[in-house]
Amino acid sequence: MRFLRHSYAYVLTAALLLVAMTALEHLYFRRLSGGIPALDMRFAGFSDEDVTKWLMGLGAHGREAVLVWHYLTLDMVLPVVLGLALASLIAAAGNRLPGFARLGETAKAAFAVGLVMPYVVADYAQNFAVVRMLDDPTMATPAAIALASGLNVAKFALAAVPVAVLLTLFLAGRRKR
Repeated sequence: MRFLRHSYAYVLTAALLLVAMTALEHLYFRRLSGGIPALDMRFAGFSDEDVTKWLMGLGAHGREAVLVWHYLTLDMVLPVVLGLALASLIAAAGNRLPGFARLGETAKAAFAVGLVMPYVVADYAQNFAVVRMLDDPTMATPAAIALASGLNVAKFALAAVPVAVLLTLFLAGRRKR
């Protein structure tokens, strides 16, 4: 569980990535798309019309910029770093509880990583689905859009699970003091 001992570094890195991605979205990508928010920002998913407007608004230059600066750089790193941040925080918060602290290192790591892995997989799958549409807008079929939209919703829902567990462990640890 050595890799889970760097909570502050993971949290700081994830926060910096989120700030950079948000800044790019609001200061650059939205200008390229004519003010249309990126698909990643739509917690409730998106429709065929949303995708068509976004891709058309971006144009070839905008699609390339989003593809390179968002999906092939920052969002290639964010899911795993955010996953590590959440897993390390879960392990740290859990260690404040006697029952969790008694678990072996492998069990603690499996618990923490097991909670965040579904989010990480869903985020990468959603990124891949959107990258295909950015790279070739003809790939934005109703089925591909429905898949990408469902994965986007799933990514946020699955990220809420480790966050809820982390908050629960943190609050339980505070009561034990």
